[in-house]
Amino acid sequence: MKGLTISNSQKVREVHNSFASQDPFYIEKMEKKGEGEGDAFHFIAYVPHNDTVYELDGLKKGPIDLGRIYNQTISQSRNWTNIVLPAILQRIENFGPAEFRFNLMAVVRNKCEVLQEKIDELMKESERLKEEVAKGDSSLEMGTKQAENAALIEECRQEMKAEEKRYFQWKKENARRKHNYIPFTMALLRVLAREGKIEGLIEKAKERVESAKKRTASSAGLPKRELLP
Repeated sequence: MKGLTISNSQKVREVHNSFASQDPFYIEKMEKKGEGEGDAFHFIAYVPHNDTVYELDGLKKGPIDLGRIYNQTISQSRNWTNIVLPAILQRIENFGPAEFRFNLMAVVRNKCEVLQEKIDELMKESERLKEEVAKGDSSLEMGTKQAENAALIEECRQEMKAEEKRYFQWKKENARRKHNYIPFTMALLRVLAREGKIEGLIEKAKERVESAKKRTASSAGLPKRELLP
């Protein structure tokens, strides 16, 4: 039911589609008879639930039990990610050493929310310490506690500022990633063609590529040889 809810969410669909690559040309690919349907790229989730780690694969009939978090042999709980790691490595090895198209992501809480909750708790502690001082506790230990609490609050606020700055940068990067630069590129190419500058720019680009190849070969200590265009 959760999967259906997510897949039917209009908001999730809009965000997902907004990251689709911009392509002005549609090329219909005729699939050859007997040829497979291509690579099946999809998400696989690993979640801990009720002392058990499960693998959730949409291409499988149901959840796969990967093991217990609590180890009865040593009477101790394990980090559930240590149970997941062998399964992930095995899945990657199944595709061979040439395959590298994998992404590993973690679903975590918003760090700003976590920091704000910590600040709220520290502020409550600060008020409690002030009440203790008002009651007559002016000891050196109390002063040290107040100073340490104030330092923790400031540290959390600085972390939150850094996190907010990071989110702002991500927002700009996503805007650039989703922007359609193709109309600008086509207009620029038309202007360059009209002014007869394209061929010269192509030659300069080739020269830069050749120069980069030579520098790479030289820095690697490889013998010089004729570089093909």
